[in-house]
Amino acid sequence: MAPTARGYGLRVDRWVDERLDPEKSTVAAAAYLRDLYRQFGSWELAHAAYNAGEGKVIRAIRVTGSSNFWNLTRTKYLRRETREYVPAIHAATLIGRDPDQYGFTVGGDPWDDTERVSVPPLTDLRRLARDAGLSLGMLRGLNPTLVRGMTPPGTPWEIRIPRGTREGVLASLAPRPWIARADALRHP
Repeated sequence: MAPTARGYGLRVDRWVDERLDPEKSTVAAAAYLRDLYRQFGSWELAHAAYNAGEGKVIRAIRVTGSSNFWNLTRTKYLRRETREYVPAIHAATLIGRDPDQYGFTVGGDPWDDTERVSVPPLTDLRRLARDAGLSLGMLRGLNPTLVRGMTPPGTPWEIRIPRGTREGVLASLAPRPWIARADALRHP
């Protein structure tokens, strides 16, 4: 939720939603889970609170008198989604610890075929994609935090671009001499 995300240092406003940034949101989620574990003293309850909200879990504990997640699943105080979410997280944890045992193959080096480039405030991704010869869908996909398809006002912003396209992107951002001359003629 936006207030929780902001509490963990993520920017969420009408320009940017860092909950959509895989790296930043993962760090924030881990910190939130750590704090929920400290609050509830159990990973099951921490995961339930992550899914349903702290208030729902606190209420379920208070009303039932039980702080055992598995006991709470047999009551009406946790939604079905939460009752199923916690076992799914446990299953993912088990698989992650020994993926080969469960038929998953993990290997290779992390692959990131992108690079970052700083662009001016209010850079429109549609125009940038057109001018740099990039796919708008790909550019938006690499920059999902830009909810308006434009960098926020005020300061330059780092965007992700496909590796090897930096020169074209920078060229498309460079001032065009004929535009500067036209502006000078209009405003002597």
